[in-house]
Amino acid sequence: MADQTDMTAIVCNPSTEAVFGPFPALQGKKILFVIDEMASITAGGTERQLLQLVELARNAGLLPEILIFRNTVWLSEELAGCPVHHCKLQSLFGLDGIRESMRIVRWMRSRRFDILQSFFLDANILGPLLGRAAGIRCILTSRRNLNYAMTRSRLVAQRLANYFTTSIVANCEAVRKLVVEMERVPSRKMHVVYNGIDLQAFTPCPQTHAEVRRTLGVQSGEVLIGCISAVRHIKGVDYFVSAAQRVVRTVPFAKFCVVGDGADFERLCKITHDDPALENRFLWVGAREDVRPYLRAFDVAVLPSLSEGFSNSILEYMAVGLPVIATDVGGNREALEDGAGLLVPPADDAALAAAMEQLLSHSSERMNMGFRAAERVRRWDIDVALHENATFYAHLLTT
Repeated sequence: MADQTDMTAIVCNPSTEAVFGPFPALQGKKILFVIDEMASITAGGTERQLLQLVELARNAGLLPEILIFRNTVWLSEELAGCPVHHCKLQSLFGLDGIRESMRIVRWMRSRRFDILQSFFLDANILGPLLGRAAGIRCILTSRRNLNYAMTRSRLVAQRLANYFTTSIVANCEAVRKLVVEMERVPSRKMHVVYNGIDLQAFTPCPQTHAEVRRTLGVQSGEVLIGCISAVRHIKGVDYFVSAAQRVVRTVPFAKFCVVGDGADFERLCKITHDDPALENRFLWVGAREDVRPYLRAFDVAVLPSLSEGFSNSILEYMAVGLPVIATDVGGNREALEDGAGLLVPPADDAALAAAMEQLLSHSSERMNMGFRAAERVRRWDIDVALHENATFYAHLLTT
C-alpha cells in the first residue's frame, strides 16, 4: 500500500490568490449560496466549486454568504471565506421541516439578499420556493451533473420549483441539453457557465514529480496511471480497478494510483490487495485536501465516471499537462476536444484497458497529448470563470 503521508508541502508553485477588479453593477449586492450539506471540502467537485464561487463573488464586488440545510457544522466562516449559516432542515416535509422553512424565510427576508443560488437536490427544489417567499429578486439553481440521482417524485417536485427560478445554470452544454429535455425547461431559462481553475496553481513541477514518486515507491521506468476521485459507484473507480487488472498482466511497468476516499474504498482496496498481480502495483492514497503533488507525479490521468457534469478533475489533469483518458459522458467530450485526451464508453473496463495500453505503449503520444491538453485548458482559467460568472450576475441584476 502507498505511504499515507500528506505531501501538501511538496509543491513548487503554491496557489496565489488572483486579484480581480470589481464589477460596478455588483458592488455591495448580496448573494446567498444554498446547499444541502457538505461531507468535506474534498467530497466532490461541486463542494470545491462552491467555495471557489465564494471567492469569485468577493472579487467581483458581491457580498457572499452560505446557507447549509444540515450536517455540516465543520464548515466555518474562516474556512469558507464568508459568513456561514447552519440550519436543521433534515427533511423537506413534515411539521419540523415546515417550521424550519418558515424560520429560514424570515431570516432571508431580514438579510435582504439580491441573488440566491442553490446547489444539490434538496436545495434546488426548496431554494426557489424559500427565495420567492423571502422576496429575493434573482433565483438561480445549478445543474452540475446528468441528474443521475433524480427519482420520479423528485423530478415532479423539481419541475414545479423551476417555475420559481429566474435561471438554471448548467456547467456544460451536455448538462444544459439534458435538463431542457428531462425537466421540460424553456431554453431561455438555461445558461451555461463553465467551471474554471487557477492554472497558476497547477503547473508541472519536476522536483515534485520525482519526490512524490519516491514516496509512493514508483521506480524509474515505471509509468504511473492515476485517478483523482471520490471512491463511490457513480465515479466508476470499480472499472478503473478492473481495467488495471487487465493491463498489469501484459504491461509489467504499469502502476496505478487512486487519490480519494468514499463508500467503496475498503471493498476496492481488498480487491487489489487480494490480486497477486496487482497487490504491489495499485496504490491507494486516500483523501487529500491538496491533490496537486499527486497530479504532478502521474504520467497518465483517468476519469472513469459513469455520469459527469463538467469535471474539475479533468481540468486539473489538463493544467498539469497530463494525457487524459475519460469516459464519454457529460461534458468530458467538450473538455477533451482537439486531441487533448482519449474518450472511452462508460462502464467498459476492456475499452478503458485498451486506452491505457495505447498510451503505455507510446511515450511520444503521451507527451504530445499532454501538450495539447495544457494548451486547451487555458480557456477555463479562473480569470475567464470570474468574468463569465460576474457578467452573468450583473446581467440578472440590470435586466
